[in-house]
Amino acid sequence: MDTTTACEAICTELRNTGFDEHGVLSTIPEAILIDVMLRHDWHASTRAEYFSRILVVYNHLLDHGYLEKVERGYRLTGEDIR
Repeated sequence: MDTTTACEAICTELRNTGFDEHGVLSTIPEAILIDVMLRHDWHASTRAEYFSRILVVYNHLLDHGYLEKVERGYRLTGEDIR
């Protein structure tokens, strides 16, 4: 799975959990983001590869505007559904 597809999958899972760009569930606590990322199937053969992949996708989520850092967590930007 390429990085863009992984980012879209993470965003979809967050949306399925009830988070969106606006409203009561617009701020995603860091612990929930970490939990969603840890539960994702990364198809990694080693533990180091597994955590490396998570870090790459986390940085991609922020650098390419899928998530923005806000007070007390993160917010979806809608980039995944454009």
